Amino acid sequence: MRSSRRGVAVRARTALVVATLLFGSFPSFASASETNQVDGTTDLELGSVRASDDQSIPRLTGVFTPPVPGTDRPVVADADANTLFAALANHTVVVVFTVPWCALCVGYAKEFARVADAYQGLVSPKTKTPIVFLDVVVDTDEHKALAKTFGVASVPFVTVLKHKRWYVTKSDGTVSVRKPKRYDGYLGAAPTAQWVSVETGVNVMVGEDSMTGSTTGDDSKTSSTTSATSTVPTSRNPIRPYVHELTNATINAFVNDHTRDVLLEFYAPWCGHCAAFKPVYDDVAYAFSGDDTVAVVAFDAAANDVPDKRFSVKGFPTVRLYRKADDTVITFEGKRTVDDLVEFVKKHRGVFPREGDSKRGGDGEL
Repeated sequence: MRSSRRGVAVRARTALVVATLLFGSFPSFASASETNQVDGTTDLELGSVRASDDQSIPRLTGVFTPPVPGTDRPVVADADANTLFAALANHTVVVVFTVPWCALCVGYAKEFARVADAYQGLVSPKTKTPIVFLDVVVDTDEHKALAKTFGVASVPFVTVLKHKRWYVTKSDGTVSVRKPKRYDGYLGAAPTAQWVSVETGVNVMVGEDSMTGSTTGDDSKTSSTTSATSTVPTSRNPIRPYVHELTNATINAFVNDHTRDVLLEFYAPWCGHCAAFKPVYDDVAYAFSGDDTVAVVAFDAAANDVPDKRFSVKGFPTVRLYRKADDTVITFEGKRTVDDLVEFVKKHRGVFPREGDSKRGGDGEL
C-alpha cells in the first residue's frame, strides 16, 4: 500500500475540521450557509467587473488565454481575482481555492492537476471554448475578499463556475454571485473528475466497457460531449474510477475476469453502516488505484437484483475478495479499517484455495 499517496487523497470533510485553523486570523467570512436565503446569492465585490450600459449584466474585463495541449504551460493556472474574472468572460472555470500552509491543499494539488490534464483540449458544449482549471490562493487581504465573495470558509474549496451562470443581475442592476456548488466528495482525481463531468457535461471517465477488457476510451481522441454519463470518455488522458459501480449487466464480467483479483462490496444506499464505511472503502480503492491486478468495485444490492445465489448476502456492507488465481471467494470479517482491508487483499490475492473457501462458480453458498 502506498500510504504516502493514500494520505494525499484525503476526504473533503476533513477540511471542515481544520477550517478554524486555516482561517482563524482571516476576516469574518460569509459561509455558504450565510448567503441570501431568498435567492441563494452573495453580494459581489468586484473591481474588474462593471455593468454593461445596455444590458445591465457584468462585463468582464481582461484577457485570458487557456493552456494549449502539448505545451509546457501548467494545466492548472495560478490565478488572482483579475485572472479568474478574465477567464470567466469566455470560459467555464473549475477552480480550487487554497492557502499555502494547508496540507490538504498541497496534497490535493497533484490530484486536481490530474483532472485538469484529463480535460486538456476539451471544450464546453455551451460556450464552445476550453474548460479552464484555476488555483486561487486566498492568503492575502485582496484574495480574502474574493474568498468572502464566493463564500469560501474552508479550503480546499472546489467548484465549477459556469459561464454566465455564476452570477445574477438583480432588478436594480446590481450583480451578485450565485451560491457556488461545492464539491464535497473524496479528494482524489477520479471522484473529482466524476463530479466535474456531471457539472460540465463533458466526460473524462473510462466507462464500463474499457474496465471489463475492451479498449473503449483508451484510444479516444480529444472531443467534447454533452453527456456526462457516456461510457466513452472524450479525453486523451481519461481517468479510471477508484471504485467502479457494478450492475446486473457487469457483475459477472468482473467476477469472472481472471486478470485481476476483485474486491467487491455489497451495499444499500439506506444502510447507515454503508455510508460510514464509504470513505474507508474509497481509501482502500485509492491504495490500489495504480495496481492493474486489483479491481475495487461496489454493487448496489438495493437498486439491482442479485443475478444468482453466488452474490447473495445476509447484511450490508459485505465485502468479498474474488481471487483470479483459483476462483475462490473469501469474505472479509475483520475490522472495517483501511489497513485491515488492504492487508486482507495483500494476504489473500493470488494464493491457492484454503479449506472452507468457496468457488466463484460454486453452488452459491458463501
